[in-house]
Amino acid sequence: MYLMNLSLIMSMGFVLLVNPMSMGFVLLVQTIMIAIMIGWMNSNFFMSYILIISIFSGMLVLFMYMSSVASNEKFQSSLKFVFMFFLLFNMMKFNVNPPFNDSIMLNEMNMGMSNLFNDDYMMMLFLVTYLFFTMIIVSFIVNIWEGPLRMKN
Repeated sequence: MYLMNLSLIMSMGFVLLVNPMSMGFVLLVQTIMIAIMIGWMNSNFFMSYILIISIFSGMLVLFMYMSSVASNEKFQSSLKFVFMFFLLFNMMKFNVNPPFNDSIMLNEMNMGMSNLFNDDYMMMLFLVTYLFFTMIIVSFIVNIWEGPLRMKN
């Protein structure tokens, strides 16, 4: 429950950010939190690893592009963002939830994901194969001598 509240706070703060590097950092932190929640719900961290690897590779391309476009842009902290983060963090700390059984809620969440991990593993095999072929195709398209996202003549 704490990770869900923290993810909600991060997504609310994402709107107030203006620097692309700080937006990318917030996106990476949220990806890590979502991957941890997915791993806990499934008691299997394989899909979390796939999520983290795909988001990190996309963020690496975005980082390379943004550092070549706006390499010397100053990072300015916003007072609105700091105030909102402090306020929401304190609200989360004093959050009072009614007592209920967390294990019942986790079991209901696991039922939705159990179709993905059935005996034949066809969906998971398809996803792994798709990601593998996509990685191979992208590596063939990219020319290492011309740099990221440049037009070819």
